[in-house]
Amino acid sequence: MKKITDFLTPKEIVVVSVSVLLSGLLVSSIFWSGEQPAHSEYIYLGYDINIVTSEDESIGPFDSVYTVYYEKDRPASEKAQVQEILAENVPGLHKAFDRHHDYYIDNNNHALGLMTNLKTLNESFGSGETLEISKDLYDILVLGKNLTISTGGAFNMFIGELSDYWNDRITADYVDDYRTNYQTMDPDWNPVEKAKVDRLKSVLPMTEAEINEILTLSVSDGHYYARYNAFKDALPGEISITLGGIAKGYANDIISELLEEQGLTHGAIYGGGSSLMALGDHDSDEGWDIPVESPTFQADFAFDIVRQGVFNMSTSGGYLGVWIPSATVPGDYVLRHHIIDPRTGYPSLYHMEVNISSADISNAELDALSTAFICLNEADGLELRQQYRSVEKELNVAWINPVDLNFSTSEITGYVLVRYTAGYEQFMVRRDLPHYEEVAE
Repeated sequence: MKKITDFLTPKEIVVVSVSVLLSGLLVSSIFWSGEQPAHSEYIYLGYDINIVTSEDESIGPFDSVYTVYYEKDRPASEKAQVQEILAENVPGLHKAFDRHHDYYIDNNNHALGLMTNLKTLNESFGSGETLEISKDLYDILVLGKNLTISTGGAFNMFIGELSDYWNDRITADYVDDYRTNYQTMDPDWNPVEKAKVDRLKSVLPMTEAEINEILTLSVSDGHYYARYNAFKDALPGEISITLGGIAKGYANDIISELLEEQGLTHGAIYGGGSSLMALGDHDSDEGWDIPVESPTFQADFAFDIVRQGVFNMSTSGGYLGVWIPSATVPGDYVLRHHIIDPRTGYPSLYHMEVNISSADISNAELDALSTAFICLNEADGLELRQQYRSVEKELNVAWINPVDLNFSTSEITGYVLVRYTAGYEQFMVRRDLPHYEEVAE
């Protein structure tokens, strides 16, 4: 059985592999095919793509790993086509959606200047300037606005500054410091930090009217435009758009369409662990085998998804998080992680992991929805799912949470509970340790 770790560098493994924390928490999704001695092997294409910023820094697509997992025995010309499609399209999508770096329009001709991307748009906040943007940036912003509205703000693409606030505490360089100095660094413990979070939350657009007010998108004569308007009393640097919860899924949709047009469907797209897309049937009779990691050390895996054909999957969880003592409940702990609930300004406390899949909802939409489901209680999540069921869209949901964790010991305590929606069981292969319950609807 080949795993994604068979070809990743140590740096890439840190990005997409299981993150083992001091508390014993681990969370991840890893994509590979099942045992297949009588079938074709699969190889990874395009995983070595790098993008060069205007400051000559080389970074991976979407700050992660982006690759196509493809049948090894397909003709060399076919695999070369896959590589070419990735090389020609992935860097441009990354550059357009990046909010942290600038890029030259042409790396070989710097005189042409810098391209207009998401970073440029964020820097124009409140200026009144209308920017011409690429069609892809326009399309993803339209989708992001619509999903921010349809999820009631549970997915909110305007939380860039809140995300940065928490990432400054939970990224690898700061985690040990945060765990030790939580009383000065955490908003629940420090009123000064709480005021910062409350301020950033207060300027977020949440209603449909507010979302339409802050971002104006338009098309004229085949050109695409955006204006990032002044909003409430927000100052520059207090609010920014982030596409981190949707960009890889959008790229999957674009790349898959290009591959399908050329009949290059003998594989699957791996978008850094959280965004997965099967392009067609797996070579084996059983189908694609996708182990979904457990969010705790109580069980290595929550379950497997085994399925043939074209389908999308997205997993969201408390990756690279840190547990700290609760400021309000003595003896309890809270998890600080990267998925922020826009309604509170804090990392979501509802669920530790959510896995969703569909054969007829785009990967970009699933990416955003998995974030939304993390930030919604189960009842509200079922209500959101009903929006898709009412128009006959498949949307399978599994909530994966630990029960009775004991943070005072490294021994296995409690258990992992997987609650899933009706119909998911046909694709779900259960593991021994987790408990399973079908959700009553």
